[in-house]
Amino acid sequence: MKKLRATYQRVEKEYTLSVDYTYEWEDAEWDYPGSADLEVTEAYVNSETIPIAFYHEYIHDKVEDDLNEHAKDNI
Repeated sequence: MKKLRATYQRVEKEYTLSVDYTYEWEDAEWDYPGSADLEVTEAYVNSETIPIAFYHEYIHDKVEDDLNEHAKDNI
């Protein structure tokens, strides 16, 4: 299994959201479809840590696709 640790940032007009994550994946093979898992480890707004439960409850659904795309672009 391969692993990537990275930070995704979304810059908005009034704030910057930063999300630290770990992305683990296995490449597909002829007899195995592959797998991937993304785990958010920290989240920040303007460099201030926000509770991870708050992130998952109110923010994650809005940035999940962007996080996965960011991870795949950086492997």
